[in-house]
Amino acid sequence: MKKFFIILIIAIVGLSANAQTPAIGNTFVGNNDVSANKKPVNISQQQIKHQELSLNLNNQQEVKNFNSYVNAHKNEIKTNKTAYTIPVVVHIIYNTSTQNISDQRVFEQINRTDSDFAGLSLHSMGAFPDSLKANTGITFCLASVDPNGNATNGITRTHTTVTSFSPTGGYASCTGYPERCSASGGVDAWDVTKYLNIWVCNMGNGLDGISEFPSGTLNNFYGTTIHYQFFGLGGATAPYNEGATLTHELGHCLNLYHLGTDNTCADADYCPDTPAEYGTDSTISGGCVIDLCNTTCPGIMYMNFMSYSDDAVMANFTPDQAARMQACISNYLMNVVNNATSICGTSGIQEQYSNYSVKIYPNPMTDILTIESLSQTTIKIINIQGQTIMQQKLKQGKTDFDIRGLAKGVYVLSLSSNDKSEVTRIIKE
Repeated sequence: MKKFFIILIIAIVGLSANAQTPAIGNTFVGNNDVSANKKPVNISQQQIKHQELSLNLNNQQEVKNFNSYVNAHKNEIKTNKTAYTIPVVVHIIYNTSTQNISDQRVFEQINRTDSDFAGLSLHSMGAFPDSLKANTGITFCLASVDPNGNATNGITRTHTTVTSFSPTGGYASCTGYPERCSASGGVDAWDVTKYLNIWVCNMGNGLDGISEFPSGTLNNFYGTTIHYQFFGLGGATAPYNEGATLTHELGHCLNLYHLGTDNTCADADYCPDTPAEYGTDSTISGGCVIDLCNTTCPGIMYMNFMSYSDDAVMANFTPDQAARMQACISNYLMNVVNNATSICGTSGIQEQYSNYSVKIYPNPMTDILTIESLSQTTIKIINIQGQTIMQQKLKQGKTDFDIRGLAKGVYVLSLSSNDKSEVTRIIKE
């Protein structure tokens, strides 16, 4: 969860509106804009950790077993990374017309999340090397077939009389997730063994998002909920208007934790390549940021998608985080990913990006990939290891690519122009 149980720091030593001088405790170094209404916050990690453990595998022994599995197989997973596609359905629950967000925002969001998971964010890694911006090998596709076998665009819309949804009870229940129950004004999940469910609604209690962790037997509440204001790009509300809220919450769905600790320097997220943080900071705009656990640069990894930073600086999952998510899928979600081809379909696609209008076909492809673009852009074809296989600048119009030399498999197609980037998944047969 990006915002949960927030405690404001009342005393800030030597910190001005544009602080450049290190302060005691959680320390800011670099270009950090701290305005009167956007003070740095210290998250109560103890409360968050308890919340996540209660939502997590619901069995501490199972948590230990999973962590042991990841530790034993991490190098193997990294070396033999698997391309996974997860079918998703987005349930939009609205009380007002403003909450009934457009299909375009959903398409933008899925594309941006795919870009984030492919390691293609254009945001800076600060003082950290770009090698810590991993391609996870995981993509998401909107379902094209619903549980009854009918055609769908992967988006459902439900009007509700409920003005906002707030958790009041424990995990895996209608009181813990009222938006995930038709009986409480929400929408029941589609089959969780075939779809990853995403609910978008007006959330209460100051929440941006909340997620259920996986377990050996997925319950009907597995998935994530995102506040409608912070879902998508165009029309979303700053500072969470670049799609990182869903990316963050899907990290939880794939068994990732926050980087921050209970004000200690312990490893809170079981990923050695993410530095432990003494608490958690937000409102960071760049540079090197140090704290009591990381007293020299590169400092804390505030740009990590599992941090609490604003969307404008979020940039990466690390290789260890990618391995942990791959392990999560192979342990808990294989039936979901095995249904991707039948649920998502493999026919030609036309994507309407926030900054591009393109046609990409055929998909899957065998010999020729055709791209029709209405504007100048640069395309990259990237393999599952994160290596750029092909790169070319396109002019407006139609371009054919001979891809007979590509090995069979799943690739990421990246389109970029200036400071914007979008991605989609392509398949070579």
